[in-house]
Amino acid sequence: MDRTDPPLMLLFIKAVIRARGRRRTGRADVVDQALTKPIKGGPFRDLLTLPIERILSFFCDFHRSIDAGLMARVGQLLGGVVMALADRYFSDVARPRPSATAALATGEIAGLDGLRALSVLSVMVGHFGFGKFVPGGLGVTIFFFISGFLITVLMLREAQATGGVAIGRFYARRLLRLQPELWGLIVLSGIGGMLINHWPTVLDMTSGVFYLTNYAKIGALTGGVLPDMRWPQLWSLAVEEHYYLTYPLLFVAMIRMPTRLAGVLVAVLVGALALRFGYYFAGADTDAIYSATETRIDSIAYGCIGALGLWYLPADVARFISRNRTALAVFAIVVLCASITLRDAMFRDTLRYSMQGMALLILFASLYIGGPNAIGIQLLENPMLKWMGRMSYGAYLWHLEVGSLFERSIGVELRTSPSVMAALLALTLVVLSFGAAWVSFVAFQRPVAALRHRFGADPRAPITGALADAMPDVQVEPVPVKIRRRR
Repeated sequence: MDRTDPPLMLLFIKAVIRARGRRRTGRADVVDQALTKPIKGGPFRDLLTLPIERILSFFCDFHRSIDAGLMARVGQLLGGVVMALADRYFSDVARPRPSATAALATGEIAGLDGLRALSVLSVMVGHFGFGKFVPGGLGVTIFFFISGFLITVLMLREAQATGGVAIGRFYARRLLRLQPELWGLIVLSGIGGMLINHWPTVLDMTSGVFYLTNYAKIGALTGGVLPDMRWPQLWSLAVEEHYYLTYPLLFVAMIRMPTRLAGVLVAVLVGALALRFGYYFAGADTDAIYSATETRIDSIAYGCIGALGLWYLPADVARFISRNRTALAVFAIVVLCASITLRDAMFRDTLRYSMQGMALLILFASLYIGGPNAIGIQLLENPMLKWMGRMSYGAYLWHLEVGSLFERSIGVELRTSPSVMAALLALTLVVLSFGAAWVSFVAFQRPVAALRHRFGADPRAPITGALADAMPDVQVEPVPVKIRRRR
């Protein structure tokens, strides 16, 4: 609802007057004050008046001694619920007004590169022999959350600055950001595989290029055992690409209705959780639930909701978060730790991802409401972490190739019991993976920088760091959006 509208209790007070036909002793002052402000109408207020009158008439007949203040409070509570639902699901005009925090409004989003670095490190260390101790799956979930968060922030900026989102430019930026290094991996590691008698199959090639590796993995599962696929790490890129292909279109379609967009995203959260429960009770394999787009898309949707929530965050809520940000951050971290500690099979296949998504919502709110001087942001802005975050895409692409080559070269199995030697080996492989990522960036990403610049950043919103790397940036060709104003 518009903030200029009078309190919702006025609807109820006026309804009581019309229903009872008179002012009762002890209520005259309250009623007179209420009537000093006219009710600004809307179709939903008019539609609700008659049933409200009847409800309150019945209520007053049986409770004639009700206190006016209590009536006002009950009316405000119930009316708020009813009108919020009406405004949310039936209004054709976007209610919220942007109130983005300074951390999201322009420029680099501080700390995001550091989060990406920690995420990719957890994935790599988990794959390099410490999977029972390092939560690589949580790292992937954080990657998903960041993708939803970042893309939504960028499109919100674009829509606010230009009135629309140039969807063609968005997809061009996505193509130029993801494809060069992906093709570098497929071509170079494919040739290398031929040299060591590890040929990529047609399924490997097609699923990698067309972002279907997650479903190729699911289809190839035999008795819960995953066959020797060439690039199994591409499954998460497939989930993200399915998000990139659908969410921007949904955003553009609902750009004037952010509350409806949030409602659709909440439906995605509920739907994905319901599907996980359904698949679990149907006997689906854990890896299938872990990898399918429809069961993991909510991890990205949580990031989208986080961006929308911070963008339209009311001032009083922001003040509450700012005052309690340390406690909220600690709580979120504890919840994340609990989500990876609980070993119950049903929990891990169903509620775990929802629990992690809600914890990340709280963590991001505590980070970005606190401002750039928050201790968490300062730690994440470490130069080494920032560089690793910028190389995270290439490191994720190449780390299994590096590990596989190392295993074949020295004949050592990475998935052994943790030890000092295993830790040194994992550290060596992490360094080599980031080295491969840097080579990949220089060889395949830099040459398309000039072409990418043609779809580059809006001069009103300079982008560096994490945003420059993500590159569905904020440069746009306006797509005008006509907004109908309520009378």
